[in-house]
Amino acid sequence: MVRAPDTTDLWAPDSRGPDLWAPDSHGPLTLARAGELFLAAKAAEGVSPRTTEWDRMILGRLVRALGAGRAVDGIDPAELRATLCELRR
Repeated sequence: MVRAPDTTDLWAPDSRGPDLWAPDSHGPLTLARAGELFLAAKAAEGVSPRTTEWDRMILGRLVRALGAGRAVDGIDPAELRATLCELRR
C-alpha cells in the first residue's frame, strides 16, 4: 500500500495511483457493486429486513434501468435524475 503524502494513515489511498484501496479494487466501481455495498452497509447498521428488501427492490430497478456494469462516476446527474423520476411513476 502506498501512503498518501498528506496523511500518516497507512490505510489512506494515494490518489495518484489507481486501485490502492484494496487488492480487489480493480477498475471502476460499477452500479451493481455500489448497490451491493450500500445494502451491506445498511444491513450492518441494523435496518429492518423489510427496509433492506425495499431498498433491494428499488436499487434493482435502478440498476436495470441504468445498466449494472456502468461505472458510477460515468453516470450523468441529469440522467440519474431522469431515471429516478421515471421509476417513481
